[in-house]
Amino acid sequence: MPRKPRKLIKTRPMLTEQVRHFLEFGEFQKGSQNVLVFKLAGKRHGDEGQLREIWADHRDEILKDWIKDNPGSRPWAWWVCDAKEARMQVGGSGIPYIDDLEMGIPRRWLGARPDAPPVVESQAAYLQRLHLLTSAEKTFIRDNPEFLAPISLGEE
Repeated sequence: MPRKPRKLIKTRPMLTEQVRHFLEFGEFQKGSQNVLVFKLAGKRHGDEGQLREIWADHRDEILKDWIKDNPGSRPWAWWVCDAKEARMQVGGSGIPYIDDLEMGIPRRWLGARPDAPPVVESQAAYLQRLHLLTSAEKTFIRDNPEFLAPISLGEE
């Protein structure tokens, strides 16, 4: 009698400190030798399939910890995989290239002037506008309204 083919069980990759750091900040942790981090880094500006897969596996855990420690903001992988749109320009000069974003902010601007650099909404303002804040974050923002202040891209 023929055997039934075995079902392949997909294993969830372990969330190492190096992978967590990369998903949170989009950069290598100093001294990182994790092969998965190198693969993810290669996906940073190309095919993001593997990055999205790993983020999906660890999203809830990372977000819970991140929001507790950094209310009103999101980790790097959230901006790559989950953000719905670019952060809104609220002042200054320039027209954004929306196809090249970092943390929801366009990297390149057409016609931006040094005397009136682009001004974009903060992460907290973005999350508030799109109704993405948790109840704890709403309380935090109410008590710390400075987190809603726009960000001038000319400030270093």
